[in-house]
Amino acid sequence: MPNRPLKLCARPGCSELVIKGYCQRHTVKRVYTDNRDSARDRGYKTNWDKVRSIKVKQDPLCEECMKDGIIKPVEIVHHIIPVDLCKRYNREDLIYDLDNLKSDCRPCHGAEEADDKLWNEFARRDHLQGDALDIIARFKKWKAGRMYQQTIRPSVFS
Repeated sequence: MPNRPLKLCARPGCSELVIKGYCQRHTVKRVYTDNRDSARDRGYKTNWDKVRSIKVKQDPLCEECMKDGIIKPVEIVHHIIPVDLCKRYNREDLIYDLDNLKSDCRPCHGAEEADDKLWNEFARRDHLQGDALDIIARFKKWKAGRMYQQTIRPSVFS
């Protein structure tokens, strides 16, 4: 039986070829929040409301979509360095640092959350010293090196 021809990803502006629907980058895994605590119970207080408001005024469009030339309003203000790590390493100052925040739409936010496990691994080595921009730059460099190492086949060097 012949294979179907590949189609473009359903995300406007994406040029990835897929069998159907969205490419891996734009697929969002739904997280059901029936048992999730309220934002206030999770630690988001009045200070967070103020900082979030400043970030939305500063970047009112999804930053990832803008890279692809797509204009979508911000739905979620995402912490680049996860909040639980900031608390674990006594860096609560990073929670309210505008350099540690990113404006996202829901699909892009789902893709960003995939990095949270990598952040945990990185933080065990790095201990989150310095300001947000320095930490994020070190994470990106570490992640690129890690991804590069995973793409090299051991048989190439043996």
